[in-house]
Amino acid sequence: MVKVEPSDVDINIPLNNKTYEYRFALVIGNEDYTQFQAGLNSEINVEFANHDADIFAKYCKQVLGVPGDNIILLKDAISTQIKREVDKISKMIKYSQGKAEIIFYYAGHGIPHEVTKEPYIVPVDIAGDNLEEGIQLNWLYKKFTEYDSKLVAVFLDACFSGGARKQGLIAARGVKVKPKENVVSGNCIVFSSSSDIQSSLSYKEKQHGIFTYYLLKKLQDSSGDTSLGELSDYLYENVALSSLKVNSKEQTPKTLVSADIEKSWRSFTFIKK
Repeated sequence: MVKVEPSDVDINIPLNNKTYEYRFALVIGNEDYTQFQAGLNSEINVEFANHDADIFAKYCKQVLGVPGDNIILLKDAISTQIKREVDKISKMIKYSQGKAEIIFYYAGHGIPHEVTKEPYIVPVDIAGDNLEEGIQLNWLYKKFTEYDSKLVAVFLDACFSGGARKQGLIAARGVKVKPKENVVSGNCIVFSSSSDIQSSLSYKEKQHGIFTYYLLKKLQDSSGDTSLGELSDYLYENVALSSLKVNSKEQTPKTLVSADIEKSWRSFTFIKK
């Protein structure tokens, strides 16, 4: 594992006094793919993913007002764990009777299915050629929107082309695939760290994924008092520019929005006035 030193977003995390009873967070960092899969080189691991998840979970509690008991943090999660916790969140939405607000964060490998091009989150125990046992993004979105909620905000620091921060699960074959574009419904908004066949890269100086670093930075600077439209614009500009400066590669975040809230999502805020 990479030894991580605190960066500017890891300290002086704002502390808001507000908490929201019906706000829930599922935070996942998948970094070490070698512990369950013999034969994988350590270069396949996702640099800083566990640290990304640890710090984002702190921001959920201190900045975004998620009660500690409502935060589920998984690191190096296997397929059954992720599916179990997604199902749990779905039930929380059901029994909250329309009042739930969901925050989902994932840092780790993503990959498209070789035939269908459907994008998948890859648990640490799932190989790239056994994706059917992984977490299909379309399934994830459907679980989160099966019942009415106020908001489902999804943050994905992963690419779904087969590339990754250091080396993708299929990078050894020299293959990158444009993943199929998903459609979301309900009050769902997805913030993705990269577009099309780009890779989602790290920011070594800050010891975070570059997308996660700027996500945390915006929440830190604003103390969480930012609209989702402002957040989307900030991520697009800062990640795109910094990736060129730091990694000499293009990485442009994108925001996927349900047609149900296409005209209103930009004004949504985490901090209620």
